[in-house]
Amino acid sequence: MEIRKHELPGQEEAYNYYLRHSKNLLRRYGKRFDEFTSEQKELVQIGDLLLKRPSATGYNLLLTENDMHLYSNEALIFYSNYVSRTQHFATLLSEMESRKIISRSKISFGVKASKALFKRNWKIDHNDEQLEVLGMGKGQNMLADKTVETVITFAPNTGDHALEIVDFLKEKASLRQPNHIPGSWEIPDIRATFCLKNALEMANFEEVCVNMLSDHQARLVIMRKETSFTAPWINFPAEVNMELAKFLTNFGIKP
Repeated sequence: MEIRKHELPGQEEAYNYYLRHSKNLLRRYGKRFDEFTSEQKELVQIGDLLLKRPSATGYNLLLTENDMHLYSNEALIFYSNYVSRTQHFATLLSEMESRKIISRSKISFGVKASKALFKRNWKIDHNDEQLEVLGMGKGQNMLADKTVETVITFAPNTGDHALEIVDFLKEKASLRQPNHIPGSWEIPDIRATFCLKNALEMANFEEVCVNMLSDHQARLVIMRKETSFTAPWINFPAEVNMELAKFLTNFGIKP
């Protein structure tokens, strides 16, 4: 991955700071889904079953709720990308800090594992993604994509500040944009707590239903456009970028 030049005052020091934090996550958790989830086999089995039905396009597994606290009453924004793309996070966050969009006291690092249904004609990064064949029944198989991702949590000061953060992420962390930072996804994964609904309306965020199942500290998270799962799942609304919301109804999944 190309390393961007440090164009702004103080960006080199900030870059090194965020690079250390990103590398620490990679060293601690690795990038293999099966290793990350080795102690959460029951939640993985439940998630896999819902993919096979199919009742979801994908799921996330958190080791603790604070890794991506979508259920929080606080105003929070979450941005994810592969855990091994440490230079991407360092460049992104150092530029945001140098432009005074964020401060170090208002962000935190988390990690999650993800498994999502995968179309055979989609591109794959073999360094960051692992494919698995899911038996869908009646002799049918489907591919699933497995990853481990760093989650950055931003705590905006105001609604306008939240919009500034999201606008920057949509411009700099999307492969579709001409000035994107290397390592960006074509469709960025940006989520927010529901209290930011009005603030992010101008950013074309959409409300989704988050279904969450707990096993001690771990959390299984499945998003649907509208569908709420029954107990013991808990359900609550959250906000996501429009492109991510569209993915939730891929593969014939109903809202």
